[in-house]
Parts: sequence; structure tokens; C-alpha cells
Amino acid sequence: MLVESITVFIGSIIMGIVILLLGGLIYSANRKDEINKIFFLLTISVFIWILSISVRFIGTIEYPILLSAKISYASMSIVVFFFAYFSYIFPVKNKYKFPVLASLLVSFIVAIISLFTSYIIQDVVAVDERQINIFGSYFYIFGIYFISYIGWGTYNLLSKRHYLDATGKAQINFMITGTVFSATFGFSSNFIIPAIAKTTTTEQYGPFAVIFLILFTAYAILKHHLFNIKVIATELLTFAIWSFILIRIMLSNSARDYIINGIFFAFVLAFGLLLIRSVRKEVKQREELESLTKELENKNIKLQELDKVRSEFLSFASHQVKAPMTVVKGFASMIYDGTLGQATDKIKEAAQKIQISAERLIALVNNLLDLRRIEEGKMEFNFEKVELNELIASLTEEFGMLAKNKNLELIFKPLREKIYINADYQKFRQVVQNLTENAIKYTERGWVKVAIKKDAGESVLIGVSDSGRGISKELLPNLFKQFSRDRELAKELQGTGLGLYIAKQIIDGHKGKIWAESAGQNQGSVFYVKMPIG
Repeated sequence: MLVESITVFIGSIIMGIVILLLGGLIYSANRKDEINKIFFLLTISVFIWILSISVRFIGTIEYPILLSAKISYASMSIVVFFFAYFSYIFPVKNKYKFPVLASLLVSFIVAIISLFTSYIIQDVVAVDERQINIFGSYFYIFGIYFISYIGWGTYNLLSKRHYLDATGKAQINFMITGTVFSATFGFSSNFIIPAIAKTTTTEQYGPFAVIFLILFTAYAILKHHLFNIKVIATELLTFAIWSFILIRIMLSNSARDYIINGIFFAFVLAFGLLLIRSVRKEVKQREELESLTKELENKNIKLQELDKVRSEFLSFASHQVKAPMTVVKGFASMIYDGTLGQATDKIKEAAQKIQISAERLIALVNNLLDLRRIEEGKMEFNFEKVELNELIASLTEEFGMLAKNKNLELIFKPLREKIYINADYQKFRQVVQNLTENAIKYTERGWVKVAIKKDAGESVLIGVSDSGRGISKELLPNLFKQFSRDRELAKELQGTGLGLYIAKQIIDGHKGKIWAESAGQNQGSVFYVKMPIG
């Protein structure tokens, strides 16, 4: 009987130490987290309960046996309180306010009555080497208290299932399963069997009831990713190995064994510390990475929502602006050319300014719409045979007045032979138009030349050169990026910085190439477009 009690005692103590270590490691992982704190306090109270029962069944003096029995009931009253509160906060709090002070006060009262009076357990007597509890007159109250708090904790778990996600529900299911097994096993071994069979022998197996609760709760924690379970598992395994080797050292029979086991322990100790440090570092990096990933995902969702709103706004605003500006441009053109009757020079000058401003605004709207299509991958091309001489001649004629107003010479010498490319007429015209208009805009005096040249192989080269302000070496590599403009020029001349970016996207869509060359500021520039002949 004594051998069996000692075996159970050793098993209970080992289990208690493991539970206490688990609670301590969880608490050290995040000392500010309320769940960690309450779980740690729960494991401390469970350890005291296990220790009191284990000591009781290897005791030989009557008073320590009675004292340990009282401590076991007192500690159990605290265990069920922490269980009820832990079930309230894990994995999230219930939607009512837990009466912490009131429920804790009740638990302390029950613990004090159990420990210092004979109302719960009056005495422990030995009959045929068996311990028999002599329960007090209010023992049934302890039973009601125990069942009430276990039921309260179970209610906390069940009542929050309906508003948790799938992972949360799985965690609750595991905790409920562990609670049912532990409560049934513990209540039977500590209350029902001792009361019916008039023996306390089964009480020494009560501590093993918490195995179910701890295992199922640990699995729920693992699914919750709340406590660094990988770190905890590594530390527990390392501590277990250290403990095993220390026991070997204590059981050594000779100096030689002491030395060998001591050296082995030193190596294992160093290796264990390095392993724990490595795992902690890995887990920390993983958590930081997961946190950053989640943060980026949330920001990406917000950016997508903002981008959608922006696209819808641009589409709406662009169409609302483009239509009336086209009308304004038409009326200004009719006033300027006399279609609506003879106008004075001042009126013609004002009409021309209105026309130019309307054209710029329409071009801006078109650029914004093109930018949206490019970003959404919806830029479409209607390819056809396009004759370059005719296209560029019409453009130079269109910009003739603008160049004349700035006293610039706009020169275009067409090729003698017709030359065709396979292109989207409107979009390719937009590119050459943008390059020609920029050349005129950034040239104060001198000339702007547009030339066509057959390149080596089956391609044609279009060049738009000017004697204007040129391009700085710093700006040249970024010239075809979004919103790329010379900061100094931007103060003097209006622009969006989108024209060249859109031009490049269009030429890329035509399997062509566009680039710029300049010797520097105030030394002019040349823009080239290379296209396959087709």
C-alpha cells in the first residue's frame, strides 16, 4: 500500500511541477496579458492542490494528514474560481461583466472555512490502513459551491460560441471537453466515491483529473496562437532532459559516474540554453513577420478601396468636365474663325485663349482617363495601317499657329515615299502630338523639327527635336515615369507629368521604343520613337 502511495506521490509531484512550469513559461512569454496571468494563477492553485493531496497519502502523523486534507479542499475552492474567470476571458471575454471581487470573496470564505473550521472536513481517521474522511455538517455546501463554479465556467464557454469564428468555436469545444472529463473524474474521486464507499483512497488519484483539462486547454491555446507554444514546448522538453540528468547524477554510485554525468550535464545544459535562445528568436521573428504581413494586408485592402473610389471619381469627374469643355472649345473656335459673325481682334484673342485653355483641360482629362485604363490593365488598341507623312503633316499644321505665336519655326519635311506602320491611329497620334506640343512649350526661341527616317532593318524612326531648354542629366533617366517634371520648369509652365509616361505605355503596347537625348540644360533635346514598318 505504501509502495503504491509513493508511486502515485512521485507521479503527482512530477505532473504538478510540469503544470507549474507550463504556467510560469506562459506568464513569462507575455506578463502584461490578462489571460497569461490568470492561467499562471490557475496552475499555482492546481499545484498547491496536487501537493496537499500527494503529501496526505504518504503522511504517518495524524495532524499533518488532517491539515493536508483541509488545504486540499481550500485550494480546490480557489482552483474553481480561477477556472471560472479563465473561461470568462478565454479566448475573448463574455458580453457581461464578471463579478471578480464578489466571486473571489466567496471563494476565500469557502477556503477559510475549509482550512480553519470543521464545517467542511472534521477529521481523517485510519481504518485498516485506509484513510476515511469525517465530513462536517456543511460539506454539502462545498459540493454545491464546487458544482456552481464549474457550471459557471462551462456556461462562460458555451455562451460565447455563437459569436466566435470557427477557430474560436474549436477552442471552446476543446476546453469544454477537458472540463467535462476533469470535473467528472475529480468530483467522482474526491466527493462521490469517498462519500459512498467511506474511503479516501481514490482521492490520491484526483490530481490526475487535471491532465484532461490541461491537455485540452493547451491544444486550444495552440490553435489560438496566444502563447508561444513552440517556445514553451522546447523549454519543457529541455527542462525535462535536465531534470533526468540531474536525477542520474544524484543516483551515481561512484566518482567516475559523477564526473561523466556532470560533464554530460554541462554539455546538455549549454546546448539546451542555445536551443531555447534560438527558438525564442525564431518565434519572435515569425511573430513580427506575421504582424507586418497582417498590417500590410490591411493597408493593401484599404488602398484597394481607396483606389476603387479614386477610379470611380476620376471616371465621373472626367466625363463631367470633358463634355462641357468640348462645347466651350467649339464655340471659342467659331468665334475666332468668324463663323458666328465678325469679331474684333480683342475678342478673337480672348476666344483663342479660351480655345487653348479648353484644349489643355481636355488633354488633362484624357491623360487621367488613360492613366486609369493603364493602371487597371484596360488600355485597348485598334490597330490599322497608318501613313506617317499624313499623320505628322496634319499635326504640324494644327500646331502651326501655336508655334507662330511664340515666333518659332516649326519644320516638317515628309519622306518622298509613303511609309506605313501598324498602329492605333488616335493613340499613336496622341504620342506624336504630345512630343510636338512639349517641344513648342519648352522652346523660347529658335525651331522645332519633326523628321521621319527609315532605320536599319524593318523599322522607322521619328524624331522631334528643338532648340529649347534641354533636359538635365538628373531628370533624363526618370523622364518617362509618372509625375516626373523639372522642379524649376514646373514653377513656370503648367503640366501634369503624365504625358510622357502615357506615351511610353502606348509605344510599349505597339512593340515600339521611345527615348530622349539631350546634351544638358539650354542645349535642346531630341525625342525618338522607333516603330516597326508594317
